[in-house]
Amino acid sequence: MKRRIIVSALLLAAGLAPAVIISGGNGAVNTTAPSDDPGWSNVGSIRAGNGGSSRAGAVYLGDKWFVTANHIYALDNPTGVVVGASCYTVDSNSWTRLQNTQFPNAGTDTDLMLFQVKERPVLPSLRIRSSQISFGANVIMIGNGYDRQSDLVYWNSSWLVTNATSGVYSGYLWNTSSAILRWGTNRVSASAQNNWLNYGYGNVRAFQTTFDGNRGSNECQAAQYDSGGGAFYKNSGNWELAGIMLSVDQPAGNAAVYGYDSYMADISDFRSQITNLMVNFDSDVDGLPDWWEKKYTNSATSMVATNDSDSDHFSNLQEYTADTNPTNAASFFEMSGFLASTNQTVYFTGSTARQYQVFHTTNDLAVTNLVWIAANTNKVWGFGTNSSITVTITADKAFYRLRVTLP
Repeated sequence: MKRRIIVSALLLAAGLAPAVIISGGNGAVNTTAPSDDPGWSNVGSIRAGNGGSSRAGAVYLGDKWFVTANHIYALDNPTGVVVGASCYTVDSNSWTRLQNTQFPNAGTDTDLMLFQVKERPVLPSLRIRSSQISFGANVIMIGNGYDRQSDLVYWNSSWLVTNATSGVYSGYLWNTSSAILRWGTNRVSASAQNNWLNYGYGNVRAFQTTFDGNRGSNECQAAQYDSGGGAFYKNSGNWELAGIMLSVDQPAGNAAVYGYDSYMADISDFRSQITNLMVNFDSDVDGLPDWWEKKYTNSATSMVATNDSDSDHFSNLQEYTADTNPTNAASFFEMSGFLASTNQTVYFTGSTARQYQVFHTTNDLAVTNLVWIAANTNKVWGFGTNSSITVTITADKAFYRLRVTLP
């Protein structure tokens, strides 16, 4: 009989999520982004509140928002999320549990959570799949779960490991002393249609992949601490986030066994909830939020970020960053004045929705690898046409620049 565990965080007995187990070679592969990258840099690991260790997963969607499993929130009380070399602080007031609004008989609460971080990650936004993923679709799974031990093992009918080279079941033991971000591939063996997970942390409709050894050297199964990791699908040339890893069949202790399944929440069921919550949702991931493109073009995706729509020598993306009008050539980001005395004051028209900082250098501008130094440590909010920042630079000669950033 199959036993389904949560592929997530604390309680082993409950079955938490691990890094993906790779079928081919010795399993110690795929620790950097694949050449056709579906979203490697967007998958991070949760930093638990009970000691600060990093485990389980979360996927960055954009606009400071991440999605993860509710059971990670319930078990770990996350305080941060590590993505690449950076750690971001969880906004404890932002936790939002996604709700089942389509299938009333399945219960309201789901095993999916959204949360925001306080700092803005320098990461791309993700496309979120808008329709249910179908049987036979190929996916790339990225997670932080346990590694696999190197040798293929066999089990008898009582699920006892044998020393023989054959047995009723075969697969790989998890290496419970190590875990690392890793990717693998598999194929959807059952779509989310009428396929519900209901195991105490909230209902969710899920698709599954089967670990059977027939999908090439990169075939994978989820393991403990993979919960919250992502499953990605390539649609018409564009990678989309299709699912969030939640659980895995685990018939033989800490092991990935051929013939058993991993389960991923179908994120398309929750796309509208996510996009309604993410004020700056960017469906075509060009850096321009849908609402901003609609404001100036009546379409959420028609504006080209690199184009200069009003010929003022600032791209549409630069205009959004500065909160200026991309259809008005007289509206662009600039210093409006500069006063040099004992202190130096930079004047500008500042947006109340943006932050500003002055940088300076005492080197000639033609210097190779010119370094600009922050003249004011804290960023300043804009406050209209009379915005200003005053700094004190004692050098006899200095050059200044003004930077605008999204908060």
